[in-house]
Order: sequence, then C-alpha cells, then structure tokens
Amino acid sequence: MPTLPFEFKLCSQKCKKECGANLARCPTYGKLPELLQEKCRENLHLLQYLQSFPLEKFGVPEYYEKLERSMKSIKNPNLVYPVAQNVFIHILGNPEDIRNFYIPIEPSLFGQMNGLLERIEELLTEFVDELEDIYDDNERLEVILAIVDRLVHVRGNGKKAAQGRKATRTSLKGNHKIKDKVTLSPVQYQGLHYLLRCELAGLGVLEPMIRDPYIEDISCSGLGSIFVEHKIFGGLRTTIGFETHEELDKFVIQLAEKIKHPVTFRDPCVD
Repeated sequence: MPTLPFEFKLCSQKCKKECGANLARCPTYGKLPELLQEKCRENLHLLQYLQSFPLEKFGVPEYYEKLERSMKSIKNPNLVYPVAQNVFIHILGNPEDIRNFYIPIEPSLFGQMNGLLERIEELLTEFVDELEDIYDDNERLEVILAIVDRLVHVRGNGKKAAQGRKATRTSLKGNHKIKDKVTLSPVQYQGLHYLLRCELAGLGVLEPMIRDPYIEDISCSGLGSIFVEHKIFGGLRTTIGFETHEELDKFVIQLAEKIKHPVTFRDPCVD
C-alpha cells in the first residue's frame, strides 16, 4: 500500500452492509457535497479513501473536474480531480515540507490487493494454453481478463462476473473446470482488473502519473518517494515509492522490458 500522510483507518461499517449497499447510513457519504457523492457512487474506492481520510482534521476535499492556473496561489490545497475514468488525484498540503502531497486514488488502493493478485496469478498458470497463438498485447489482456472473470465470484452482484464481459474467440478455448471461485467484493473486483491492466498494458505504479495531463516530469533517485513536477502546484511528493532494492530492481527491469529496451548483464544501462 502507498505511504499515506495520515493514519490509515478502515471503514467503521456502521451501515452493516457491503460498501455502497446502504449509502444513506454511511456517515462519510453524508458529509460530502453532491458532486463528490455522485463520484463516490460511481467509484466506491473513492468513498473508501475518504472514509480513511481524517475529514475532522483536514476538512472535506474540494472536487474539480479541471484545474485552473489560478489554483497555484492556494497555500494549503485539499482538492481532488480525475485523471481517468476511475483514477483520481488528491493534492494535500504538507506543513512540514515545501512540497505538498500528490496522492493517487486508484481502484487497487484497498482490498489487500497484493495477496489477491498473487493468488489470481497462480490460478492463471493453469490457463496458459488459452493464451497460445495470441501475439497482440491488447487481445492477450482481454483474454486474461475474461479468464479472471471465470475464476471469481463478486459478492452482491447476483450474477457471475463473466456475464458482463464480451467473450473473445480464444476465451472459450480449453476445457478447464473451476472448482472453487475466488469471492471478491465489488471494490476488490474493480481493483483486480485495474491492477492487471496497469501491470500488463500500462506502466505499473507510474500509471496514475502517466495519465495525469498536469504532470510535466516524474523523478526517482532510488529508494524512497517518487516526485513529480505539476503544471499547477509545482514540485510534489507522491505517496508512491520504493522501500527495498529488490522492489526497485524489479520495477526497473519490468519498465525496461515494456519500452523494448531490456536490461541485461551485458548491457545494464538504458537511456
């Protein structure tokens, strides 16, 4: 999980329901302005983030569809804006540094996604024959997502996840019987699809920053936080970074492979 600049807390579940099932009884939802409520209904991970955010200390974030140059004068920003259909950015003031915080709010932020992703990847190894003769990256991704839909059951949907996805010509290949489906919440399901798209067709942890039209530069000098140069708010410290050399090395190798410049012992430097 990213290193958030405040104490992380899970939803109190006062509504006694799955997140989003009873918004009228959600104490956080009731504090939000109408536009932010609308975005939370469409993106439950945004609501879960706001449930973990200390509203009493910082106040309710302002929501903007687009940013303006005039916002540069805001001394202690606390605002949220979208950078993709289901990805948001929270700009939060940092009283201890000249750089404010840049917090990506992604579908994969909650739901213990790392352990879940490892479990799904292990199950996917039994379906490698369904990926044979697929050389197009986009088609391969869609087939993998279709297989994942067959592996999971989403709580509260009342139907199988795969019913909402268009079948591909290769998704019917093979004769795999799935005994025990992995049960997911709606938030976990959206997070899993998002993670797979980022890992297989995107740039992993950099994806929110790559999608953000206000980012001019991304920098990382090694272990620790990733920094960005923002068109409106200048230099910002992101909540994404690398805690170990193993984690950093793995990311660099994967990134080099994605840009078609793989790192090897013979050629260890990539420009």
